[in-house]
Formats: sequence, C-alpha cells, structure tokens
Amino acid sequence: MAIPPENSSPRIVLLVEDEADARNILARRLPALGWRCLAHASVESALTAPELHIVDAIAADVSFGDGRMSGVELVLQLRSRGVRVPVVLMSGVADAKRLVAALQPGAAVLLEKPFATEVLRSALEDATRNPVSVPEVAARSH
Repeated sequence: MAIPPENSSPRIVLLVEDEADARNILARRLPALGWRCLAHASVESALTAPELHIVDAIAADVSFGDGRMSGVELVLQLRSRGVRVPVVLMSGVADAKRLVAALQPGAAVLLEKPFATEVLRSALEDATRNPVSVPEVAARSH
C-alpha cells in the first residue's frame, strides 16, 4: 500500500458512485492512499456539491440505476461549466462501444470494474500528473 508523502496535504477526490457498498469501500480506503474522499451517490448531488471547486480529481461511475444522469453526463456538465478537473470513469459494463463513448468527453481514464483500490489511486495519480487536453464541449444528452 502506498503511503502519502510526509507533510503533504491529501488531495481531494469527488467520488460519484450509486452502489453503496462500492462507494463506502472506496471512501474508507482512499484516505490511506493519500486522497481525501468526498462521496456522493448521484451525479445530481455531485454537481451541486459546495466542494466541487476545490477537488483535484473526480472518480465517477459510468452508469447509474433508475435512469439517473450518467458519469458521462457528469463530465459533459462539468466541461460545459468550464470545470477542467481530471476525471476517472469507472464501469462494470463490458459494452466496448459505450466504454469508448465514455472517453469522448475528456475523461482521463476508464477503469473496468472490479478493480483494486490501488488501481484507482494509480489512475487518480496519473490523471492529476498528466491531465489530458480537454476539449470545449457543450452539454448534450445521451
């Protein structure tokens, strides 16, 4: 397990995951890996989070149940608002076309579930160290 450097403030990740068990596990484990975790169960909640302007990265599920907004829509909404924070999308969906579409709005990386917490930490580290060039996009529905 990686230990955050001494005297460093933990970076902040906004975690958006509707599955309670997965959200709780990641929210408990990420602080030990150097990330302060602000967990949300929905895209709508994340988009209205007062901490949105201070996060270093976002980790979001690609799809949410009950027809709620997707992680892809989260990225589109953020980009349309001028928010350029790196995004790591997470998905258990094996449909390659959907996964490729998820990367279109400027997500840094896509992780296929299940994955180890260390893999998410590594993806967050890479995304914040080497942010992708994020194109201007207008909000659109999928």
